Amino acid sequence: MRKRLLSLATVLAVMVVMLMPAPVMAASSGGPLVKQVNVYYYNTANKWEQFSRYTFTYGNSYPKKYTEVEYSLETQNRLEYKMKKGLPVSAKNFNSTNRNDTKLKYDKKGRLVKSVYGGLFNKRKITRTFKYNKQGFVTKYSFTDTENSPGIKKASSWKGTYDYKYTMAKGLPQKMTTTYKEKYSSGDSDTYKYTTAYNSKGLISSMVDPSEAGGESIVKYTYKKGKVTKAVIYYKEAGGKANPVKKVTFKYTDGKAKKARYVNMINSFVVGDSDCYGEYNWY
Repeated sequence: MRKRLLSLATVLAVMVVMLMPAPVMAASSGGPLVKQVNVYYYNTANKWEQFSRYTFTYGNSYPKKYTEVEYSLETQNRLEYKMKKGLPVSAKNFNSTNRNDTKLKYDKKGRLVKSVYGGLFNKRKITRTFKYNKQGFVTKYSFTDTENSPGIKKASSWKGTYDYKYTMAKGLPQKMTTTYKEKYSSGDSDTYKYTTAYNSKGLISSMVDPSEAGGESIVKYTYKKGKVTKAVIYYKEAGGKANPVKKVTFKYTDGKAKKARYVNMINSFVVGDSDCYGEYNWY
């Protein structure tokens, strides 16, 4: 076999590339996993007041334990996974009383596709299902919430479906519209629509509820070495100024999350419990 000799120019070019500093990590290329997340709300005294704190420890890059503190109430959760080729297949969540209250199921790409919550004394059952686009973002989230009340023969139920329609670019969301439909066992039903916009890193930049006559929630981020360290959510009424509402701060582990998972992780804390502006599963 004839050996090819590299020219001096080629050798020098290779050396320059090797000696160049590594690029700063950005959300669009993935990032580290969160270790602690603190959530604050702006109170009537015009000060930030802490509402909650989340602390995570990991095994195989997935949370094996996480603690939630809301004001003085603390709950501890322990997750036990069944893994295959480094990805979760199923998991059980154990609450502070060491009771398995939620069972989780994942697809072959390690994405959560179903969760079943048993509730207190099995009087309440919540089943959630999820569908994704090829980039790893939830396009449909459906739930059924059923509760058996003492002395009532027929259980009450509440069903809902969120359809998320994305505009994507370079594997990241740019815009998203939500259509939410809910139906109660009483026969009542409603339909709502919402819109979400994202920055170039795929992180939420604004959230709009059309029923609020021009009101908009705006998100501003602070970065350090490419990592999100703080997100502040402002609310702006039509024709008014933007006022601070919520602040989220992030601390990280050394563990690495891929692009879509990192984006989902950050966005999940920005929206909190509001599924109207997207469902962002990351474990």
